[in-house]
Amino acid sequence: MFEFDVSYKKDPEEEESAVSTPQVKPKKPFACTFCELKFTQKSHLASHFLNNHKDIPGAEDLISNKIHSCKYCDYRTINCHNLASHKLSKHKNKHQKSTKSLHCMYCNYSTNNKGNFILHSRRHTNVKFYDCQYCERSCYQKSNLDAHYLFKHRFEPEVENLITSKVYRCELCEFMTLNKTKHGRHITQCCIKGFSRQDSDKCKN
Repeated sequence: MFEFDVSYKKDPEEEESAVSTPQVKPKKPFACTFCELKFTQKSHLASHFLNNHKDIPGAEDLISNKIHSCKYCDYRTINCHNLASHKLSKHKNKHQKSTKSLHCMYCNYSTNNKGNFILHSRRHTNVKFYDCQYCERSCYQKSNLDAHYLFKHRFEPEVENLITSKVYRCELCEFMTLNKTKHGRHITQCCIKGFSRQDSDKCKN
C-alpha cells in the first residue's frame, strides 16, 4: 500500500512573496483644513470638524450635514441616532419625563403626542365634533363617523357625499368597508366561494 502525504507546504518563495506584498490602504480623499488628518468619508470629516475644531471661526461653515443638538447639554452631532443614544445614556430621566409631558387631569394617561392627547381629553369632557346627519350619533373622529355612515346609513340618499374616507368595495357582492385589510380578506373568501351579485345574500359581510 502506498501512503500519500496530503499535507500542504508553502513554497519558501511563495511565503516570501506573501509577506512582502504590501496591503492596499483605503483612500482618504477628505482632508481637514485645520490639521493633517484625512478621512475616507465626508461625514467623518464633518464629525471631526464638530468635535475637534468647533472653536475655530468658520469651522462649522464647512459642515454640510445637519447638526443635531442636545437640549439638555452642549452635546452636538451630525447623526440623529447618536443624539438619541446620548439622551438615553446621559439624560435618561429628563428625556423620559419630557417625552410624556402631556398629562390628563382626569386620569393617569400621559403622552407626547398632542393629537392623541386631545382625542383622549374629549372622552372625559364628552366633546364630540362630528355629528351624524341622519341620527343623534356623534363621534370624536371623522373616520369613526364615516364608518357609522357606511354601516348604519349606507342606503340613505347622498350618503356617499358625506364620507371622506376611502371606501373599499367588493365587486361580487354589496360588501363595503373602510379597512383595506378586511376588504382583502373578504375578496379572497368571496372569490373562493364563487359568489356573484345575485348571491350577495349568501356572502357574509
